[in-house]
Amino acid sequence: MIRRKIRRPEDEVQKGVVDQLKVRAAEGVVWWHTPNGGKMNPRTGARLKRMGVLAGFPDIAALKDGEFYCMELKADTGRVTPHQHEVLGRLENAGAYTAICFGLDPAIRVLEAWGLLKGRAI
Repeated sequence: MIRRKIRRPEDEVQKGVVDQLKVRAAEGVVWWHTPNGGKMNPRTGARLKRMGVLAGFPDIAALKDGEFYCMELKADTGRVTPHQHEVLGRLENAGAYTAICFGLDPAIRVLEAWGLLKGRAI
């Protein structure tokens, strides 16, 4: 049986951002990804929701100097869901810096502008 590799361009954007953060994160930055997406059976989904998983939480979250940053990552042709818009708005209203980035280069530029990465990408 030949297995077809599933192409997930959004995953590639996220891997690129994570690679940048691993190598170039500024001093004092704590960053993470909360894995709350993907396919799962309804029972697991209900259990995670009861435990506080928030649908639409951004792909990358970071803290630096007491400030909170959240970034939703999309492939160039990706779409932002209503849950994602809602959660980003709630985070912004609570004082977080938020961004939606379509592709790796825009994400790197935002991380640099926020001061979460050392140096500049070439």
